[in-house]
Amino acid sequence: MRLRHEAERCYRRALAIKERLFGRDSPDAALTSNNLGKLLTRMGRPDEAIPLLQQALAVFEARLTPGHPHLAVVRKNLQEATALRAAP
Repeated sequence: MRLRHEAERCYRRALAIKERLFGRDSPDAALTSNNLGKLLTRMGRPDEAIPLLQQALAVFEARLTPGHPHLAVVRKNLQEATALRAAP
């Protein structure tokens, strides 16, 4: 679990840097938001993951072509986080 916490710290730092350099609505920042959201889901923290995944999806939908693979990945990750949150 220690490695996951270290990964979370690194993803959060990377996200802050990418948002500062490229803007919150950049595909680079969205990719990091997706990765952080996936990590948080795996750590059992879907309430934190879902807003990050929703942001990533919104950026990808606005910036990428409809069939782009990033869209499928982030939709799957969002579905997993939502299912985890709904689980008893």
